[in-house]
Amino acid sequence: MQRFTYHYYPGAKVYFTLADPSAQQFYSVGGRDLSAMLNLSLLLSDHIILSTGHMLRSMPTYSWLRRNQAAVAELASKKALLVSISEKYASCGDLAKDQTSDAIPPWNPDNERFPGVHDRAKLLDDLFPFGITWRSADQSIRFRQLLLTHLEDSQSPLRRNLVAFPSKAVGAVVKQLSGVEDFTRGTLLNATSGLQARHRRTIMRYGDCYYYLSGALFKDAFPLMHARAASLLREQVLYARKRAASPPLPEEMWRAFMDEWGVLPDMLADLSLLTVLELRRESVGRAVRSTYRRLLVSARQGVATASAIFDFAEAQKRLLALLTSELVAQQRKHTKWESRQRWLSNASWVTSGIGTMVGYALTEDPVYGAAIGLLSFMAGVPLGKLESKLGNTELVLLANEIKRRTQ
Repeated sequence: MQRFTYHYYPGAKVYFTLADPSAQQFYSVGGRDLSAMLNLSLLLSDHIILSTGHMLRSMPTYSWLRRNQAAVAELASKKALLVSISEKYASCGDLAKDQTSDAIPPWNPDNERFPGVHDRAKLLDDLFPFGITWRSADQSIRFRQLLLTHLEDSQSPLRRNLVAFPSKAVGAVVKQLSGVEDFTRGTLLNATSGLQARHRRTIMRYGDCYYYLSGALFKDAFPLMHARAASLLREQVLYARKRAASPPLPEEMWRAFMDEWGVLPDMLADLSLLTVLELRRESVGRAVRSTYRRLLVSARQGVATASAIFDFAEAQKRLLALLTSELVAQQRKHTKWESRQRWLSNASWVTSGIGTMVGYALTEDPVYGAAIGLLSFMAGVPLGKLESKLGNTELVLLANEIKRRTQ
C-alpha cells in the first residue's frame, strides 16, 4: 500500500464516519443506510476516506466491501476510495497484528482476535493500493484537548448533559485522562468504566463526536456523521460561538438538498456500486464533482486546514448552502433547455438550419437560443447531449439519470 498525507489527494474529501461500528450500533445504521450515503458521497466528492479500524471491526461495512469487491477495487485504484491508516503501520495487516491497538477488539483468552480479522485485513490490503496517513500523536492531542476542555467547563453542553454528575467524579476522570500519552476512544472507555452507565454513555457519545472531528481535520476532509451525532456538534458550535440561535445541521441541510434534488435515500441505496462507478466516469458525473469541488473552495475561504475545529465544521454548512443554491439555479436553466426541446419536437417546420435557429430564437433567450440551435444543427448533436456538454445543468441531469436507473 502506498501511503500519503492529505496533500497528495487534492479535491473534495469526505471522512465517512458511518462505517464506524460504534455509530452503526448506537444510531442503528443499517446496510441500506450505509449504501445510500456511500453512493451519495461517491457521486459528489473526489475522495471518500474509510478508516482501517472501522472496516476491520464493522460487519456491515466489511459485508459491503465483500459484495462490491470489483467496483471497490476500481474506485480504490482511481483514489476515489481511500483507506486511512496511522503512520505507525505499513499495511492493514500490520494493524491487525498489533495487540496494543484499540482499533481491534481485545484479544480473547486463546490469544486470538475476533474471528476472521486477519482475512479482513488481507482483503483490505488487496483492495486498497492507496492510503491516507497522518500523525496519530497530533490527532490524539487534539482529541484529548477537545474532550478535557468540555469536561472541565461546567457550562459546556457535555457537562450540562451529565445530569447529577458530581464534580469530584469529573476531577477523577480528568486526572486519569490528562496523563495518557496515546489518547484514544479505548482510553476513554477504560477511564469511564467505573461511572454510572448513563454518564458513561453520554461521555462516550460526545467523545465520538470529538473523535470524528479531530480525525477529519487531520485528513482535510468533511466528516459525514449521523444526524444524532451531528446534533451534538451543533451544541458545541453554538456554545463555542456564544450564540443563542440554532443553525441548521449539516445533516438537515443534506436532507433539504436531497428533497430539492428529488433523489431519495432509497434511490441511492438501490444503485449498485458498479452503476455509481459508471456515473462517475460519464461527463455528467465528472461535471458534478467539478461543481462540488468549486463550491468547496468557496466555502473554505478563510478556513485553514488546521484552524479551529468549529470553523472547519461550519464551513461544511456553507458548502451545503452553496450546493443547494447551485441546484436551484441549474433547475431554472434546465427548464429553459426543456422549452427549447419542445420547440423542436412540436414544430414540424423545424427541419432546416433556418427553422432550427428560428425555433430557438422564439424562446425566452433568443440570442443564446439561436446560437445553440445553429450549433445543434451544424454539429448534428441531439439537444440532450448538447445540454450535458454546455448546459451547466449537471446536477439535474445526474438526478434524472439516477431516477431512470432505479425505476
